[in-house]
Amino acid sequence: MKTDGLISLTGQAAEFAPVKKKSAGLAWLLSMVLPGLGHFYCGLKLRGALVMGFSVAGMAVFWTSIAAQAAGRGSDQTVFGVAFLILPVLYVFGFLDAYFTAREINRGIDPTLVDNPRVASVLNLMTKGLGYFYLGERVKGLVVFFVLGFAQVVLPVMLGGGPILTNMVSLVAILLSVAMAIDAYRIGRRSFEAQIAGMDLHAEAPPSRLPAVVPLIAGGIVIGLLFLLIAAGMVAAALGGGRA
Repeated sequence: MKTDGLISLTGQAAEFAPVKKKSAGLAWLLSMVLPGLGHFYCGLKLRGALVMGFSVAGMAVFWTSIAAQAAGRGSDQTVFGVAFLILPVLYVFGFLDAYFTAREINRGIDPTLVDNPRVASVLNLMTKGLGYFYLGERVKGLVVFFVLGFAQVVLPVMLGGGPILTNMVSLVAILLSVAMAIDAYRIGRRSFEAQIAGMDLHAEAPPSRLPAVVPLIAGGIVIGLLFLLIAAGMVAAALGGGRA
């Protein structure tokens, strides 16, 4: 459970004042057009601004790097790689969270007063354990932060570096991030269910005409393509290093 407002992507409770039911399908569609729009529609201005701001900044970095490489100028490959990874993750988070937040609002749940397992999951996926801090799991967050930092920065240097080793470390770090995202979602979902257990909730009315399977499949396609591109890039780098 979040504690002391350490990390919050929800804003103040007073900010959330829905006056009518929300369309989950419209929230999803708006965030498909531009990440963050669906959150603004749901009344979550701070979360929407953060998602939109990071998405626009990441897109600017991505296309600036592409243009620099096309013009024969050098570009920061680390920054480009971070933007390449973060953009699709934020995109999927944006439309999935907007969709499910709208459905939760229609059940009478104030999203500013409960832990959000989707926020916890995406924070762990994009950072070294920030999702655990969001959930109040400070010790676990600190351990993950230092262990992953050591594995990604110090370990390759100690073992002599090289493209193959670097790619292997990166792959392991990605897999660990996925595992941590799943773990954060599990913890966050358990906390969410405990927080709404005593609430006088009602069935979602009206129910969403867009079934949850549609945004979930869309998210799976985007993330699947991302992993295919990552795998292809690692294979190409390994083959290039072998020829060298």
